[in-house]
Amino acid sequence: MKLTTPASINRHPRGVALLWAIIALVGLMAFSALSLDWARVTMAKTQMQQSADAAALAAAAQLKNGTAKARTFAINARNSNPVEDRAVWMASPVFSQWDNVYGQYTVVDIDMERSDAHDGGIPLILGNFSNFRAKTVKAHATARVIREIAVDQQVMGTANPFLAGMPEGSVASLYNPHNSPDYAGDVTSRDPKKWKQSPLPVKGLPLIPGQALTFDNIAGTTRHDPNLSFYEPDGETGENGVPRTIGRNTRGSENGISDINCPINALVGVFLGPDMPTNRNAPPSLDASTPELRGKTSYQPQLQQIFFIGDGLTYKMENGMKVPVRQEFVVPEGATRLYLATWDFYEWNNNAGDRVIEIKRPQKVELVK
Repeated sequence: MKLTTPASINRHPRGVALLWAIIALVGLMAFSALSLDWARVTMAKTQMQQSADAAALAAAAQLKNGTAKARTFAINARNSNPVEDRAVWMASPVFSQWDNVYGQYTVVDIDMERSDAHDGGIPLILGNFSNFRAKTVKAHATARVIREIAVDQQVMGTANPFLAGMPEGSVASLYNPHNSPDYAGDVTSRDPKKWKQSPLPVKGLPLIPGQALTFDNIAGTTRHDPNLSFYEPDGETGENGVPRTIGRNTRGSENGISDINCPINALVGVFLGPDMPTNRNAPPSLDASTPELRGKTSYQPQLQQIFFIGDGLTYKMENGMKVPVRQEFVVPEGATRLYLATWDFYEWNNNAGDRVIEIKRPQKVELVK
């Protein structure tokens, strides 16, 4: 009978353990290679999409200058946004949606790719152990330009913002010290007398929620009483030598449109949706009683919320000097109409004067999702 020594007993288990260790090591290496490949491909996809987005936006911004200029800017943007430190292959930009009014395309499509056919795919570590040596990566981006629009709008001193969007015969400022309410008129008429105290809807300016408007080149003055002075669009702020007369509507919010604390004779605005303002509750009132509250660079009024416009300017300091800055007013969600009016505390019907305002919707370039 042969005796089994301790050495012979342990030899077989050690061999099995070594085999499993090798298998585990190979698996770990494969997993590590797969993780590195996945990370590299993901990073390349992200960089390529960023490059495509930049090229599309750059091209769209130049469409007003022609497609040749747009192509050049797309290429420059592509070169400035490399993928793995090199410019990636890009197809010739595709332009579409011709604007007959302005004579330009408004949409550009960009396609980028790294593949066997174009600059080679993204090399893979696992490719050293298989025939799958590189990964094809593609990116697509579409950008559009929303062209600038500028329209002129007449605003009467008698324009009561609480009658914005209200049908003919509607009433505002019903109870005031003179018992002389304001009435909505026929805003479709060419005769200003038939408008009564209605503000006019702004025409020719499609509203895009989230896009900012500016109010430029404001000409004209108004007064809130036939025996008082005329004032510039900031109204009686108490600044620059003018009196300070700031207050609210004696009736508060009316017809679903909010009140505001504002200088009298100031230019104001209100955004409305497609329905009657009386179908909604009035939003909170804004406060434009101080220079700080009137001097912000950007405002985001709510639907049916009266907001201060004034001269549409604020100021910033540059090299010790005050430099004018055009204020921006962001169109709220749901807005389809804009009205401009004059601020008073009651009885707009005895006001006088008028203004003409240039309203601008600046050009906007955006990615199409």
